[in-house]
Amino acid sequence: MIKKALAIIPCIALAVCVWAADAPQGAVASTPVETCFESARIFESAGNDTKAAEGYIYILANYPDDKQAAVQAFQKLKALYLKALSSPARAGAPDPGAFFAAIKNMYGNYKTEGRYQTAITVINYLNKIHETPDYYNDLGNIYLYGLNDANKAIGCFKKALVLGVNDYKTYTDLGLAYELAGDLNKAAGSYNYAATISPADSWVMYGLERVKGIKLARQKQIIRDWYFIGPFSENHVDEEFEEAMVSDTDAGKMHMTQQGIERHWQRPYGYGDYGYVNLNSVFQPATFADGYALTHIYASEAREVLFKVGSDDGIVIWLNGRNVWDNQAKRPAIPDNDSIKASLNKGWNTVLVKITQGWGGWGFYFRVTAPDAQVIPDLVFDPVKNTDRAVLITARYAKERMVGNVKQILRNLGLFVLVAVLMALIAINIRTGLAIRRMRRDFIAGFTHDLRIPLASIMGSAELLIDGEIKDPAKRASYYRTIASEARRLNRYISMILDASRNKKRAVPYLFTTVDLVDIIKRSIGIYEEETPSTGLKIHFDTDVAKAPVNGNEEALMQVFINLFSNADKYSPRDKNITVTVRRIDNTVAVAVKDRGIGIGAREQKSVFTRFYRAETAVKNKISGIGLGLASAKSIVEAHKGALQLKSEPEKGSTFTVSLPLAGKKNEAGSQEVSDDRQKDRPKNTDRRG
Repeated sequence: MIKKALAIIPCIALAVCVWAADAPQGAVASTPVETCFESARIFESAGNDTKAAEGYIYILANYPDDKQAAVQAFQKLKALYLKALSSPARAGAPDPGAFFAAIKNMYGNYKTEGRYQTAITVINYLNKIHETPDYYNDLGNIYLYGLNDANKAIGCFKKALVLGVNDYKTYTDLGLAYELAGDLNKAAGSYNYAATISPADSWVMYGLERVKGIKLARQKQIIRDWYFIGPFSENHVDEEFEEAMVSDTDAGKMHMTQQGIERHWQRPYGYGDYGYVNLNSVFQPATFADGYALTHIYASEAREVLFKVGSDDGIVIWLNGRNVWDNQAKRPAIPDNDSIKASLNKGWNTVLVKITQGWGGWGFYFRVTAPDAQVIPDLVFDPVKNTDRAVLITARYAKERMVGNVKQILRNLGLFVLVAVLMALIAINIRTGLAIRRMRRDFIAGFTHDLRIPLASIMGSAELLIDGEIKDPAKRASYYRTIASEARRLNRYISMILDASRNKKRAVPYLFTTVDLVDIIKRSIGIYEEETPSTGLKIHFDTDVAKAPVNGNEEALMQVFINLFSNADKYSPRDKNITVTVRRIDNTVAVAVKDRGIGIGAREQKSVFTRFYRAETAVKNKISGIGLGLASAKSIVEAHKGALQLKSEPEKGSTFTVSLPLAGKKNEAGSQEVSDDRQKDRPKNTDRRG
């Protein structure tokens, strides 16, 4: 009997809470919020912590103005949450996993209902109790898809990455947020970085498809300049409404929604805009709605073409009033997901598109190619049907085709040279049998990975500057700085490979001068912090001397420390705190670079300075590289009459120590005299954050 009574208590309590919230004023002695409190207490006393937590969340979500109630409900929720967090799963005991799943389901329902601010309120309370990557990911998705706030979405995804290291799905979401914000370089970087972590994941592969969309947009193939009208609720778009929309494509005409709201065609983009069309940016963000896009295509002759499209959820296309495509599948937008055969008339052709919105993204890709998928450069897209402009563009086609052929020849030449250099290096350094095949594979993978990101940044920035799309002088300067920075990065990388290709018995022809090693280290830290894509990197710098003069080559020594920072960064997937210390020991200066990463076993420590050697831990953890960084660093240090040493333990981190002789002059006794800067102008420790 007792068990049966306890079983019906939750049902009675929930009914009382809902009834009290809807009851007429004065019908009950207590207020609705007090009745909800009582219901939650009944659940809690019955041992149903999950339902009790849902009650307290209901109060926080639905009575935000009652500050006293919010404080009490939060304290109660916090106690239940921490109790579940510390309770191990046991047979016959309540499942803590069910508790947290119910909480996520509750704010997830608010999100589905379109109550985005309510869902955000609940998640913020939960983060006050216990911050998790999941909560920040869910927040980021609400800002990204529900509220169309790219900057807040970016902040949430970055916080999730700080809490959960190297989550490839979060990097993909971050790429989507950067894309919404218009920062296509960072978007592509996030998508590509996710692929280095888990290349086979479906969400990561979707991000790589978005990279293709970015590249196509930069090639001016994805059409973004349309007239738009909407949103219209799904139950409003009936057959009669749609027939009127298709038969009369006058962009000056107004349409009325079911709620009596006037909708007018609008053109938010211009001739120079290309890329994915995000309708959440065109209209107010909406759920379960339809929007329409209208443009015109000018063809110098009748021709067969392919419409290549991709859409979030359903898409319908009409060409010259005739339906040519109708796909209502719910899916993420991927460039060229659908390929539709179409016939263009000579002169102007009208294209009308309807895009359906569910939860999530709302937009589409659209481009036109020849049947063999080749670009058709003399097609003109123009929402306003400007015939003079269309004729002028088609007349310039011959000149543009000639320039394009020259550019293609240059690209092919550059690719040929790169492949030739690559194969030459492989022939020099790889020896026999199975080792040749394995090392060739690893070298190509690491080489292309390390070149891809700086090359993509240089090409993307250069193309934007060449096309004249960047008018703001400050933005142009930013793109020039990006090109210069990435070029320096490539130069260091190529220098490292060339050094490795030289005969190791022959001295490297460095030009030595007296340089300050402390200053070199500081600048190396700054360069690496600026170039690294890592999240959460912290470089701590400590020195007991203001200056450390050594006889050396500045660029070569900078390469040593950047290589060591990169090595510490890559092999520290969880804790990215790197400590750099400078100490004077007699007539030498010792620089230690210490990380808290995965470490190196004693058996492999002698081999890590061998060219092209890849440690088992690197292969096991899928860490990119070609095995030249440490070998190059050791070669440079020894050329400076110094030494590079390693101390490491698995799972405890590694310390690489560079020892170099201090520069000075000999005294009458023939011994070295070196100035001591330890007691004067000693700098304070600095904490460099990446």
